[in-house]
Amino acid sequence: MIDLRLKDLADAAGGRILRGAGEQSVKGISIDSRTVRNGDMFAAVRGKNFDGHDFVKEALDRGASGIIVSRKMPRDIMDMCGAVLEVGEVTPAAADIAGEIRKRMNGKVIAVTGSNRKTTVKDMLSWLLSGKDKVLASKRSFNNIIGLSLTLFDAEPYHETAVLELGTNHPGEMAVLGRIARPDVIVITNIGRAHMEFFSSKEGVLKEKTALTKYLRQGGKIFVNGDDPLLRDFGDSRDDVISFGMSGWNDMRIEDVSRRDGGYRFRLQGKSYFFPQDGLHNVYNVSAAIAVALDFVGESPSIEERVRTVALPPMRLERVTAGGIDFINDSYNANPDSFKCALDVLSENACKGGRVVVAGDMMEMGEESEAVHRELGRRIAESGADMLVAVGTWSDVTAEGALAAGMDKGRVTVAKDHGHAAEIIKNRISEGSCVLLKGSRAAKMEDILKCFMTYSIR
Repeated sequence: MIDLRLKDLADAAGGRILRGAGEQSVKGISIDSRTVRNGDMFAAVRGKNFDGHDFVKEALDRGASGIIVSRKMPRDIMDMCGAVLEVGEVTPAAADIAGEIRKRMNGKVIAVTGSNRKTTVKDMLSWLLSGKDKVLASKRSFNNIIGLSLTLFDAEPYHETAVLELGTNHPGEMAVLGRIARPDVIVITNIGRAHMEFFSSKEGVLKEKTALTKYLRQGGKIFVNGDDPLLRDFGDSRDDVISFGMSGWNDMRIEDVSRRDGGYRFRLQGKSYFFPQDGLHNVYNVSAAIAVALDFVGESPSIEERVRTVALPPMRLERVTAGGIDFINDSYNANPDSFKCALDVLSENACKGGRVVVAGDMMEMGEESEAVHRELGRRIAESGADMLVAVGTWSDVTAEGALAAGMDKGRVTVAKDHGHAAEIIKNRISEGSCVLLKGSRAAKMEDILKCFMTYSIR
């Protein structure tokens, strides 16, 4: 962790030291009593279904040296602590401390945001840069205030670059994240129909995502997908924007794209790359990562070599064979744009059996929910899929959309739950079939895959 004293934490968070010396060093900060490390300060954050204050004793028993709390602790707990910092609310206090850590970092900070593909681009970029730099990167999809704070708590003096994923589902959140991250470089992957329950239009999404640019450090750069119409217009309005894409107006142009050896070969800025993963949309993703990496380290053979070994994050077009069935597990999240990309990948795949779409709900679509699920059904029908199994609250609407678009009634089924969906698949498809699993995070579509781990088609 970046060197901080207890006094530094108190000053950053506007807190009061109840126990401990202001000059004492802080080894680390944890919010999870199960994984707290010896000598950490335990920050008792509150969540929807838990209150960290209820786990203070457990954290201390596991080796925490002190606590950050917002309520009075019993004397026996206080007596166990080498340090106690009292704050107004723990979550904002943790964010303020993370912001102080950011100020003390020597390395450059890259912030990745967008409606889709944030984690993918973040992982790709950190992989490309780690060939040369010591890189700090957000874990998994930790992209909210708590996730950003946790990432910065892991910052060390030797980190030369930090790649931070920033996400938002309510207006105003990006400004809070921006004040903490203060990026030197911003990457905006796309502007799509995500979290429409809270953003009334794609223009509203654009406004929220680009709010991050207010916190760009002097001399910083913004990389955007110039083939996205809204981002193209945004880029035209600023001098610090570098666009990438396949259209001729982009600053960094993707050219000569061809499907090859299970992946894609393409050229960016005249240099040839081979990318070993599915999905044309992932060519945009890796091009974003390459563009930033080139800006950071210049032309380097290591970039080309590392592009050839880029992996996708879990549950993003993840290939799993179970029970003689080839699954495309794209179940991490879903919105209309990401669903279209997944359907394109399924259509491109050579399957010995049929192509099956198991479609879960797309959450946070607000007033557009019925329309987007009906549109999803239509897209599934038009994709050439051989079967649709719809599951979730909007399953009837998705099925209706597919039927209205001409999909045969015998190939459209509504499942009651995950178990029912798995039984339908087991009973109706043959070995060598390709099954796409996709839905929003809350739909947990990966649970269907678990039903096949000990199953085989007879």
